[in-house]
Amino acid sequence: MVSTLQKAPANGKSIAVLPIMDTSHSSFPASHLWKAVQEQILSAANLELRNSSQSEALLRIELKKASTSPSGIVINKDLNAEGDDISKNPELAAPNGPPDFQNFKSLEVAGEYSSDETVSLVADLKVWNKVSKKMLFAKTYKLEEAILSTEGIGTDAVEYLFYRERAEAEIKSLSKTIAGRFVSDYLGALSL
Repeated sequence: MVSTLQKAPANGKSIAVLPIMDTSHSSFPASHLWKAVQEQILSAANLELRNSSQSEALLRIELKKASTSPSGIVINKDLNAEGDDISKNPELAAPNGPPDFQNFKSLEVAGEYSSDETVSLVADLKVWNKVSKKMLFAKTYKLEEAILSTEGIGTDAVEYLFYRERAEAEIKSLSKTIAGRFVSDYLGALSL
């Protein structure tokens, strides 16, 4: 594919983006990074996006990590307003009769959660000259960004959906940042 909006100069590099290698074992789609890199190449005045048979260089993207992890302040849901530990069930043999069922802890709810989640993206981008097989460029990009926890905004299902939407939006944003940095770094390497 060649951008129809602008034509690369005669000394520009034509590059093909190979299918992405996803070694992240993540449930987030690797296609966000693959698409972002192609869009950045298309918008660069000094590069042409071509298919592999018509290109001078081949780009291999390896997505090594696309994940979220807890960060921020740990909030303990097993403490009540007075700071008493409510992580244990009440005694069954209470002197005033059996306890109310609402006083029993739900085993499906985690006792602690974090105030933030950190979204991480790590990718290796390597470019080879198709004819000489010489590596023209190789760099690992590591980015992370914090998003707010979705705890307490609704039911477990609603919280999960909001979490997935926020995390995936951040993966897309980080993918665009990596793509922009790659094009800038690659063009800098070509001019040396």
